[in-house]
Amino acid sequence: MVTVTPGVAFIFYHITVLVIPSVFFGLLLQYSSDRMLGRYTLPTWFVTLASTLFLPLVSTIRMIYKNLDDRRQAAKLGARLAPRIDGKYIGNIDVLATMRHLRDTGYIADGFVDWVGGDSVVNIPILWSDMILTVWPEHLKTMLATDFTNYAKGKKFQDEMFSVLGFGVFNTDGQTSIASLLNNSTRD
Repeated sequence: MVTVTPGVAFIFYHITVLVIPSVFFGLLLQYSSDRMLGRYTLPTWFVTLASTLFLPLVSTIRMIYKNLDDRRQAAKLGARLAPRIDGKYIGNIDVLATMRHLRDTGYIADGFVDWVGGDSVVNIPILWSDMILTVWPEHLKTMLATDFTNYAKGKKFQDEMFSVLGFGVFNTDGQTSIASLLNNSTRD
């Protein structure tokens, strides 16, 4: 049986997600221009540029739609969105660099309280992925003890954190997972 290492799987996944749609768009653009324009075809540099910018453009449109949908869903539920921490650079690269520096020179959560300020919950979008942060003890108690089942981690979180958290209580979803953990731990 062939075992695929995580690095190879990562590379193949991102080739299929990033490269193939851009190449397909370029071929579609070239084919449609040949069919519609007849003997006048689009220059190769234009097709290459359009293919290269296709994915960032689609990603930007999806981001804008997601932000609008989040606002709409919050308004529908009568909720408010967590305040955003926006850095100076694209994708909050400066915030990510600050987080790494704080981790390397101190404790993992150093500096977060300064960012949160007067709010108990903030959204720190790192590389266009929302990271919700809370420092309020009551929120932590609710998530970890009293209302655990309503805070699902999801498959992506579980897969990414399995090497750190394993099958522990902080990497499970739902009552059945907690019950099976408790049953397994009491048998030992």
